[in-house]
Amino acid sequence: MSEFRTKTGRLPRPRNDEDATLVLKLAQELNADVDEKIIKELAYQASGDLSPINAVLGGFVAQEVLKACSAKFHPTYQYTYFDSLESLPSILPSEAECQPTGSRYDGQVAVFGRAFQDKIRNHRQFLVGAGAIGCEMLKNWSMMGVGSGPNGIVHVTDLDTIEKSNLNRQFLFRPKDLGRFKAEVAGVAVTNMNPDLTGKILAKQEPVGPDTESELLNLQRMLLFKVSLIHQESMMKLSSIVLMEKQMPWITFKLVSHIVYNFLSKI
Repeated sequence: MSEFRTKTGRLPRPRNDEDATLVLKLAQELNADVDEKIIKELAYQASGDLSPINAVLGGFVAQEVLKACSAKFHPTYQYTYFDSLESLPSILPSEAECQPTGSRYDGQVAVFGRAFQDKIRNHRQFLVGAGAIGCEMLKNWSMMGVGSGPNGIVHVTDLDTIEKSNLNRQFLFRPKDLGRFKAEVAGVAVTNMNPDLTGKILAKQEPVGPDTESELLNLQRMLLFKVSLIHQESMMKLSSIVLMEKQMPWITFKLVSHIVYNFLSKI
């Protein structure tokens, strides 16, 4: 990719076969056994910029920085390879659908196409819990433009208020926010990140249970999806794209563990 940029003065154009063929040729000069499909996908998406992928890679880098600073853990002395090709749609966008228009979402459009961006902008999303993982999800959705379209909306509910102990891991909150409701503060914070969400995030302090399930979940139209977020336990890794495609709400299992199986039995 560096050699391509040196020769052309730019990155490969989104979904452009001519540029992808040149990148493949340059890669084969270095290693004749390279995987053609992966190299071409690298070229197709080289001008892309995806917030969730940035977050994953940023986590890797931050971990290595902490290792170096603390000298308590062995650093990673090797190359790290990461891809998420399974996140691509089954029907890939055309080159015309991936062209930049001067939008803040051009990096995402370069990968998934204009139709996908329009779809997630008009998506109606429901998040239960605005804690550590909830803050991360809201930040990613904000950067992606989820719910920012004319028909889009993001509902957030959380009964908790912000405590001092939250500040080291729930990055949308500041000392001045102590005592305020998490859902309200998180909604304001991500709206400041992306003004397109102004008026699009509805913060609630409603509990999720039998008394509110008809209002919050409306199981006639929505499929309950649970994500385990209990303290340090492992989180289920699932693509946000799949959730959006299937209109699934994100639920923190910590908040609904006592009723989740009751809900699932009704689906």
